[in-house]
Amino acid sequence: MKNSKNISFVTVGQLKNELKRFEKDHSDDDVACCLPDGTLCYVLNTMADDDGDLCINLDDEEFDGCYCDVGTLLDELKGFDPEAKAYMAVSGQYLTFSIFGENRIFDYDDENEAVSCDGDIFGHYKEPVVNSGRRTEAEDREIARKAKEETRTDKAERIVLFILTILGFCGLIYNVYTLITHSKAIWESILWIVCFLVCVSVGTVTLYNDSK
Repeated sequence: MKNSKNISFVTVGQLKNELKRFEKDHSDDDVACCLPDGTLCYVLNTMADDDGDLCINLDDEEFDGCYCDVGTLLDELKGFDPEAKAYMAVSGQYLTFSIFGENRIFDYDDENEAVSCDGDIFGHYKEPVVNSGRRTEAEDREIARKAKEETRTDKAERIVLFILTILGFCGLIYNVYTLITHSKAIWESILWIVCFLVCVSVGTVTLYNDSK
């Protein structure tokens, strides 16, 4: 999205930093935007526009379980340049993110159980006519639902990997102890130390890369 002197865009990096405030307590809650007329829209999906900036597509209809939650949106933002501009699109309108308070973008909406922001209209576009060669809104919602399920599965796998890494670290410490105290055969302690060291290294590297 080409900028103009009268339009102020937030960056992808700013969005990530803001969403991380809600990651611990509201990771599974949907992300929404309140339009100037009071309509609450939910994040449907994200895409890169022709200029490499982030366009967040919204939906003004509420379908439980079909939208991007905080965790899912954070995962999708990893694929964008932190300095890229970010804006929203819904029903033929382009919107920027409103800033409030101490440079805040999002707040938690208790009534709708969503992490919500406010949007300001800065432009319009012609909505494409849906034909047999394009996805319908229902198909987009189904794709978003599957992406959400995959994100939850990934989170569960990361938790299991974290536990296994901790257990591997404990096993490593124990076998270093047996090697020092000669509690069992030296060759056996060394063999286990190498095995646990490999497991801990792989687990640590994997967890580190997933956190980026």
